[in-house]
Amino acid sequence: MSKAGSLSGLYVIAGVGLALALGAGPAQGYEIWVANQGLNTIHVIDGASLKVVAEIPAGSKPHNIAFTRDFRRAYVSNVGSHNVTVIDARARAVIATIPGGKVAHGVNLSPDDRLLYVTNSGEGTVLVVDTMTLQPVKTIRVGEVPAVAAFTPDGRKAYVTNVRDGTLSVIDVARGEVVGTILDLPGAIVLGMAPGGEKLYVAQGMAHRYAVVDTRTDRVLISSAAGTDPHSVTLAPDGKTAWFLNRLSNDLTVVDGVTDRVIRTVPGVGDKPDIGDFAPDGRRLFVSLRGQAVTGDPALLSGKEPGLAVIDATTGERVGYVPLGGDPHGVTVRP
Repeated sequence: MSKAGSLSGLYVIAGVGLALALGAGPAQGYEIWVANQGLNTIHVIDGASLKVVAEIPAGSKPHNIAFTRDFRRAYVSNVGSHNVTVIDARARAVIATIPGGKVAHGVNLSPDDRLLYVTNSGEGTVLVVDTMTLQPVKTIRVGEVPAVAAFTPDGRKAYVTNVRDGTLSVIDVARGEVVGTILDLPGAIVLGMAPGGEKLYVAQGMAHRYAVVDTRTDRVLISSAAGTDPHSVTLAPDGKTAWFLNRLSNDLTVVDGVTDRVIRTVPGVGDKPDIGDFAPDGRRLFVSLRGQAVTGDPALLSGKEPGLAVIDATTGERVGYVPLGGDPHGVTVRP
């Protein structure tokens, strides 16, 4: 789930209409879905061949992608048109559009798939959507410039990053209310929940740090130096490592899931790495590389090779690249 300091999603462009997906049925194996803000498109890439097998129209500047547990439905946040595109993932067809708040930046599902949290960076709110009816049921006010949310595995709590505040809002999901605030996390932008739910990893973006939060006490266990602008974090499928993507140093910081200390730096990922997700077997990491974008932070968004980088998680080598053009952002693997 892009960016601290100056959030790349803070811009407004007119909305777009719905359309059916392009392409045939899903490929065997797994797929990589990439949200392209520059082309208003979701690219579907076959995991084996690394070929683009379909393109699905989205709203204006699609930013992040969330799948249901069965991977049959996808939700895409559109920061430009302030809404959420709902996609039948098997048919690769748009089936609905949900109005969001101003600058709908993040989409995150509760563990039971019943609630969708839409983080609205432009108005400091989280819109709660009932996924059965696709209707909003509540608006929760959080901090300034909320980016993404993350739920504990039991679904009782959710955390929201507030980029401008440098805080996390702690939400009681059943009540739909903020019940706490975790302070002193400057630049906090993207979250990664440990599989057991006992720890939460925080990418601190332009503070050039990462943090680990104990979800039982809601206290910060560690905040330590990472690369330059760790914009996002993704956990390996086995949960043993957390991988932070450093957008301005073009590398990855790998943190041990037991000690919470840096154990490795992976260089040469590509120009302006942004969001990543692992292949189901954990052997490959797929990373979006940003393109040219005029969004208020030109110093950050100056990528020269917009596309998808493929990293061998064992060797750290870049072993593949899929050129996409535009301005790729969100990346999610669909088994």
